[in-house]
Amino acid sequence: MSKKKSVNKDTRTDLLPGQSTPQHPPAPFPVVGIGASAGGIEAIMNLLSALPDDLGMAYVIVQHLSPDHKSILPEILEKKTSMKVHQVTDGIRIEANNVYVIPQATYMIIVDGHLSLSDRSRADKRIPVIDHFLETLANVYQNTAIAVILSGIGSDGTAGVQAIKANGGITFAQDDTALFQGMARNAYESGYVDFVMAPAAIAKELASFASHDYTKFGTLDKIETNKRELKKIQSLLYNTSGVDFSQYKQTTIDRRILRRMALNRQQSLEEYNRFLRANPAEADLLFRDLLINVTCFYREPTVLN
Repeated sequence: MSKKKSVNKDTRTDLLPGQSTPQHPPAPFPVVGIGASAGGIEAIMNLLSALPDDLGMAYVIVQHLSPDHKSILPEILEKKTSMKVHQVTDGIRIEANNVYVIPQATYMIIVDGHLSLSDRSRADKRIPVIDHFLETLANVYQNTAIAVILSGIGSDGTAGVQAIKANGGITFAQDDTALFQGMARNAYESGYVDFVMAPAAIAKELASFASHDYTKFGTLDKIETNKRELKKIQSLLYNTSGVDFSQYKQTTIDRRILRRMALNRQQSLEEYNRFLRANPAEADLLFRDLLINVTCFYREPTVLN
């Protein structure tokens, strides 16, 4: 008889000092973090122009910008969408069906449904601005956080998509339509990207997710209370992998099951359970999702202020 392997870990990412993880996101809608750098303005325009203006999501754009010139990105993007486009000011509250653009020379985090800025000129410029935002987004919004990495040079965004996926969110990277492919390629080669697509196709996929229970406030509660189906899924995982997840943090299991349900367009645990049993490859993908570990680098406030 094979020895039962037990998994007992809590992979919750560390928080900014003084910040606690809410049981639910502070606003009942998904937030899409969009990271871009060189060549990214065209990709952002293509994404926004293909997005319906009523999906019930908020879009936060973190673009690498020159610190020496005032950004006119909000004015450019206003011509590509009927959604309201905001240049972020410190403390602005996010609302669904709105677009938010980071100002130049700043770092940005999201706390309690508000965007908070700090002066980048007084901070360590080696801190990746996209990763930093996406990691706080992942921690606060968890399974209703979505990451999109577009054109750019370097690897900023890679740690961010890892954090988003580990907390139950969905991740996208631009395909070879990116003018500069380094950022998107580094993200998807990390193994933490769910979809590799052109910006217009990403918009279509986001519209599809908008109709799924995954995006609705309180859906995680429904998952957590269906103990019978959860037990069936854990039993199936043990039978297929030999790993016992009974000591694993239950909310982590629930978020990652909900993530897999959304990716496969399954609206209930019962549906997903049947899908798992009919598709052995999906059981392996869920198992891999459950083993994701996050090593995020939340910054000390003294570094960013």
